[in-house]
Amino acid sequence: MRYILIILMLVGCSAPVKTKFSGTYPSIQLRGLWMACFQGASTKNPGLHPQIHSVFCDCMLDLTRGRMTSEELQLKNDQNEDMTGLFTGIAHECGVILKFIPNQEQTNA
Repeated sequence: MRYILIILMLVGCSAPVKTKFSGTYPSIQLRGLWMACFQGASTKNPGLHPQIHSVFCDCMLDLTRGRMTSEELQLKNDQNEDMTGLFTGIAHECGVILKFIPNQEQTNA
């Protein structure tokens, strides 16, 4: 029985997994982005449960990583480019995706 379990684990662990992202973001950059998001969300909405902020920040990072590489984001940061509009738009999308705010397209239809 033990050997069957080991074989199943090896087969299951070796299956290829398709990911959305290319992996260009180093862990330290992801942690920093997530932490900044979480602190900002917690400050803006202190009454919400931390788990809500966590899910929101996961969405923010997923959409950000899907739209630009680590290098593109770093270049914008290095050039002191104002990214308020970009992140405000992504935050709005996450609000709709997570059903925190109504989807205007559905409410106007």
